[in-house]
Amino acid sequence: MVKDIDMKPDHVTFVALISACSHADLVEEGLKYYEAMSKEYGIVPTEENYGSVVDLLARAGHLDEAKNFIANMPIEPGANVWGALLGASKLHGNVKDAEHAAKKLHDLEPREGGFRKLLSSVYSDNGSLDFRQSCRG
Repeated sequence: MVKDIDMKPDHVTFVALISACSHADLVEEGLKYYEAMSKEYGIVPTEENYGSVVDLLARAGHLDEAKNFIANMPIEPGANVWGALLGASKLHGNVKDAEHAAKKLHDLEPREGGFRKLLSSVYSDNGSLDFRQSCRG
C-alpha cells in the first residue's frame, strides 16, 4: 500500500460523487459536493459535471429545479445534460420535458438514435402510441 500520497480530486471525482448521490437519492449531499468542487477545490465544472447535477435533481423528481439549473448554466448544455433530463423525464412520466430534451438532443446529435427510442418509451409508458411525429427532426 502506498502511503503519504497527496491526492486531490478532479472533475471526474465529482462526477462519480454526484452520480452516487443521485442513485442513492441524496440530493442535498450531491449539491454540497457540487458546491465544494469549485469553492473548496477550485475545479471548473465541465459539461459532464453539469449533467450529473441535472441527473441528481431530475432523478429525485425536481424537474423544475433541474430545468432552472440548465437555464442558468454558464456553458451551452450538451448531450450529457439533455440526456440526463430525458432519462429522468421518462422515470417520472413527464412527456413535455422528455419531448423538450429529445428535441435538444436531436439538434445536437441528429444521427444518434438512442433518444428517439427513449422518447418512444416515454410515450408508450404514458399510453400514447402515436409518437412518430414527435420523433422526426
